[in-house]
Amino acid sequence: MSQPYTLYLPKKYRNSANVAKYIYDVLIHFDPLLKDDIAPSMGKDWFNGLVKTEVGQKVLNEIKTRVGNIPDGFVYVDYYDGFLVFFDSKKATQAMEKYLLTEKNIHAHIQKVVIADIDEIKAAPIDTEIHKPCGNDNFDDYPAVYYVNPQ
Repeated sequence: MSQPYTLYLPKKYRNSANVAKYIYDVLIHFDPLLKDDIAPSMGKDWFNGLVKTEVGQKVLNEIKTRVGNIPDGFVYVDYYDGFLVFFDSKKATQAMEKYLLTEKNIHAHIQKVVIADIDEIKAAPIDTEIHKPCGNDNFDDYPAVYYVNPQ
């Protein structure tokens, strides 16, 4: 029977897409005169409003499905204040499970991924916390935990 494990990844494995800035840039690209009438923060406000709607949730679910179906792609984690947050954890998850099995004879499945302020990839049984999740700059609540492969 497999044991649930937590995979700890350095910060470089967390990526984000600044959707709010993209919205602003696209609007300015198509109508440069808007630059005098709107501010970059408005893109964030518009997108924040969108994700609170039923349509917005469908968009986020579609992103999660499409990104999640790419074998070596990113894992969609969450939306945070104008940013779509992804973890580049698929290859590391597979490599750690293989390492634990072949080198340590532990049949593990990674159930939780944590971004921590560390320099190398580590793993531990899910009930043993070896590192605290880390935020991003001044944002302590920035997404740093993702649950995968629940069994």
